[in-house]
Amino acid sequence: MTTTTIQAPGDGAWGEVRALLRLSVPIMVAQGGLTAMGITDTFMIGRISAVQMGGVALGNTVAFVVLTFSIGVTMGIEPLASQAKGAGEPDRAYSWYLQGLWAALLSSIPVMLGIVPLLWLLPRIDVSEAVVAATTSYVWFRLPSVPVNAMYGAVRSYLTSIQRTRPIVIAVVTANVANVGLDYVFLFNFDMGAAGVGLATTICWCLMFIIAAFAAYAERPTVRHDDGRAVPAPVWTAPDGPRLWTIFGLGMPIGLQLAAEVGVFSLVGLLVARMGEVPLGGHQIALTLASFTFMSAVGIAVGSTTLVGAHVGAGRSASARRTGILSIVVGGAFMACGGVVFLTLDAELAGLFAPTDEAVARLGAQLLQIA
Repeated sequence: MTTTTIQAPGDGAWGEVRALLRLSVPIMVAQGGLTAMGITDTFMIGRISAVQMGGVALGNTVAFVVLTFSIGVTMGIEPLASQAKGAGEPDRAYSWYLQGLWAALLSSIPVMLGIVPLLWLLPRIDVSEAVVAATTSYVWFRLPSVPVNAMYGAVRSYLTSIQRTRPIVIAVVTANVANVGLDYVFLFNFDMGAAGVGLATTICWCLMFIIAAFAAYAERPTVRHDDGRAVPAPVWTAPDGPRLWTIFGLGMPIGLQLAAEVGVFSLVGLLVARMGEVPLGGHQIALTLASFTFMSAVGIAVGSTTLVGAHVGAGRSASARRTGILSIVVGGAFMACGGVVFLTLDAELAGLFAPTDEAVARLGAQLLQIA
């Protein structure tokens, strides 16, 4: 397993940067890999039609705006588990993970209920019938993945907090390889269109969760009973009200903030959908690539949260403060590099996604310049 050793205060700023990068780079790969599935979906569906691409774009918009709430809730596990890890209490860190699974399941219920009225809204804001049909089929096949998505977030938060990043990377890479094959089969062999993309996404999220959950199971700490017996920690526990309240107290503000941020982009997507299939396709290209850089930068933030929590748990407040500041610098530098790529390779990148539709590619390139 990949393990990051927390640097002592004497290592200085460069030691903190090395620790941050050792933990953040695998997480960046994993976070970017999640967006890479969306890139593959757009790349594949763009060879079918602008209508189907628009359906996937709008369906992903509808699903993601509410999914981010559950993702944010599970991020509340990271500081709690990493502080327990830094304090030398792995059993307490694991118990936060088990309660995080309950938080993921509970938060996914309003998420699933929230998707339905969004689908009802589409035909009432003058989105074309063809796009609405493609969007609806995509979302219904994507819906079963909502609780799995949330639980994967809990597992990822726990593995990151104990600095086990390799299983996360393996899970995401495996899912991306599977997604390529599933997209091809469902789109070009079974002609399922947007529904096939939704089904492929659901299967891949289940695959990621299984791989990551197995890794978390293998990392179970030993719990010592009152009689002196040492046994592995339980696989599942009953919900603990106070602990769940603590997780929700930390995670809900994050979830609401993420949902608000994504909601702005989703609102723009809904407005663009009223303009027709070509604007929606171009918007999807720009948003997909912009999301790739954003989600990769989130990996730096996740790595920083873990290191700061471990420093706090070990009583190293100066190192915690320094790591937080350095993560802002590193994250800003990464996003700046992404902006340069979009400005210089806009036409080439957009052309990859819509090789048969010059209008969509041209509009996507124009939007990349301001993304």
